[in-house]
Amino acid sequence: MAEESAVRRSRTVVVPSPGAKLMVVIGVLFLVWAGYLAFSPIERANKDGRLVSCGTAMGQAPRLTRLTCGQVNSIRQWQAGTVALAGIIVIAGGFVVFGGSRRVEVERRTHASAPEGAAEPPAAGPTD
Repeated sequence: MAEESAVRRSRTVVVPSPGAKLMVVIGVLFLVWAGYLAFSPIERANKDGRLVSCGTAMGQAPRLTRLTCGQVNSIRQWQAGTVALAGIIVIAGGFVVFGGSRRVEVERRTHASAPEGAAEPPAAGPTD
């Protein structure tokens, strides 16, 4: 026996639990909602009942409509920020509460990495 068996490499992988994965999905939905709040157009009715465009939470209202719109842009900014923060808290809380599991993965030996003189692996495909 001239050669010892080849050293196999391994790594530790952390896999989120199903509960943590669910919380990530819910948190991402919160983040999408926050994006909608931040970039959707804001409209308010003036005294005549006609709708006035106030821009978005990220863009200020035109000067002519500031009297009608008031602080609606900054209110929407606070709403979007609060929902985004809630999404981040849901994601982080999901990992804290549900956690994950650790497993060790060992590298499989392939034909190219087999030492010389080793038997070839069987051919893949149907057998008769």
